[in-house]
Amino acid sequence: MVPCVMKAWVSLLLIFLGGASASANQKAECHSPDREAAGTGAVTMLAAHHTVNVQAAAPQQNQTKAKKSPKQIDVVEETSSSVVSQTKLEDIHMILFITTHLSDNHLRFFRECWPGLLNNSVLLRHADVLLFTSEEPPQDIIQDVFHDKNVRVERYMNPGYERGAMLAMETATTNDWFNGYDWMIRLNPDVLILEDEWLIKNMLDSEVDGIFADCLDHQCFKWCSQALINSDFFAVRPKHLVPESIPPENASTAPGHFKTAEFQVTAMFRNLVRQGRDRWLPGTHMAPDCRVRGPGAPVLHAHSVVDQCPLAKGQPEDRQIDFEFLPNASISDEDLEIFWQRFPPNASVSDKGYSDLIR
Repeated sequence: MVPCVMKAWVSLLLIFLGGASASANQKAECHSPDREAAGTGAVTMLAAHHTVNVQAAAPQQNQTKAKKSPKQIDVVEETSSSVVSQTKLEDIHMILFITTHLSDNHLRFFRECWPGLLNNSVLLRHADVLLFTSEEPPQDIIQDVFHDKNVRVERYMNPGYERGAMLAMETATTNDWFNGYDWMIRLNPDVLILEDEWLIKNMLDSEVDGIFADCLDHQCFKWCSQALINSDFFAVRPKHLVPESIPPENASTAPGHFKTAEFQVTAMFRNLVRQGRDRWLPGTHMAPDCRVRGPGAPVLHAHSVVDQCPLAKGQPEDRQIDFEFLPNASISDEDLEIFWQRFPPNASVSDKGYSDLIR
C-alpha cells in the first residue's frame, strides 16, 4: 500500500493540475485508523447479529411447516436418538393431553379426584394442560382444579367413542400442538397417575422416547414389538408426533380405518419400538379389558375408583380392580390378527421382558 506521505505529494500535484476530486478521494483513505476500525466493526457486528437471528429461527419454522414423507420420517426416527441431557424434572417441559367429552363421570373425576392427584404428584403439578373437549368445560374445572396451571382448551365435534379418540391424535399432530415440549402425556380424566417416581425416572432417561401400557400383558420391558399400546395412557417425546406418523389408512376418516384407537397408536409408534426406545408400565394386568390396571401399576383406569376419591398418595392399595365389562374396550382376536397382518411385529428383534433387567 502506498504510504500516506506519498499520497499527500500526489494530492498536491493533482491539485496543481486541477484534479481536486481525485485528491479528495485520496484524503478519505488516510483518515484516523481508530475511526476506521470502530466504524467497520460496528457494521460487521450488526450484520453478523442479524444473520445469526435468521439462521436460528429458520430450523424452527421449517420444523413446523415442512412436510416429510413417511419414508423420511422412518429415517429421522432411526437416526435421531440423541436427546439433550436432562437430570431433573425441572429440565423437562411437558404437557398433559387430556381428552374428554365431559360426561358426568369425567366431571366427577375432575372435581373429586384430580385436586388430590395434583397435590400428590410433582409430575402433574409441573406439567401444562391441554384439554381436548367436545364442550366448553365448566369454569370450576379451570379455576378450581387447574387454578395454578397453564391450561389450553381445544374444542371438537365428537364423532363417536373410538373415532373421537383417534381424532384427538390426528388433530394434535396435524396442528403441531406439542411443539416446544419435551414430553406429552396422554390421559383421560378417569385415568389416574397414582405414583410418578417410575415415570419421572424414565422421562429423564435420554435413551427413552416413549412410555406405554400393554393391553396384552406381555410383561415386556423394551423392544416390545408384540405389545398392543393402550390409547388411554401413554407418554411420548413430541418428535414422534408428526402428521406423517399416522398411516393414512389408519386415519379415522379413511375408508377401512382401524376399529380401535389402540391400533392407531401402536401403528404410530412402531418405529420407536423397533429402535428399543420404548418402556412399558410394570405390574399391569388388563386382559381381556384394555383398561390400565394391575397390582403394581402406577397408573389406574377404573370407573369405580371415583367413589374412593380424594385419594391419599399410594391409594388405592388394591389396583387389581375387578373386571368391568365394557364392550368398547375389548379387542377381538379377528381384529387383532388383521392388524398384525398390516403391521407385522419386527421379528428380527426379540422382546425384552422384566426378567432381563437382572441379567
